[in-house]
Amino acid sequence: MKDKNKFEAFLKRSNLSENTIDVYLWTVRYFEEHYDGISKEYLLAYKGYLMENFKPKTVNLRIQAMNKYLVYLGKESLRIKAVKVQQKNFLENVISNADYKFLKKSLKKDGIMEWYFVVWYLCATGARVSELIRIKIEHVETGYFD
Repeated sequence: MKDKNKFEAFLKRSNLSENTIDVYLWTVRYFEEHYDGISKEYLLAYKGYLMENFKPKTVNLRIQAMNKYLVYLGKESLRIKAVKVQQKNFLENVISNADYKFLKKSLKKDGIMEWYFVVWYLCATGARVSELIRIKIEHVETGYFD
C-alpha cells in the first residue's frame, strides 16, 4: 500500500472508528497482495471474489473500503457499486417488551444495578455495545456523548 500512514491519517480525518480503519487498511492490503495494480478489471474481479465468498454486508464493507482508498488516491472514477442487500421488514434476535421488563425487574430485584442500567441504557437509546463501552464520566458530566 502506498504510504500506509498517510492513508490511515486520511481515514482518521474522516472520523472513522479504529475498528473501521483497521478493516479498511486490511482490505486494501489484501487487495494489493492479490491483484497487480488498481484497475476497473481488478476491482470487478475482487468484487466477484467477495460476492462468491462472503455475505452482502461484508462485501459492501470491503467495497466501501476500496472506494475510500480510490478517493484517497484521486481515482474516484474507478469506484465500484455496492451490492443490493434485501432488507427484512422485521428484526431478528430481539426480545419482547415483556421479556425486557422482566429482565430489568429481575436485575433490580437481585441488586445487580450495573447490569440493570446497561440493559436500560441499551434499550432506551438504541446504542450499540461498542458505543456504550466508549462512554466516560466526562460525557455524563457534560450531558452528551458525540
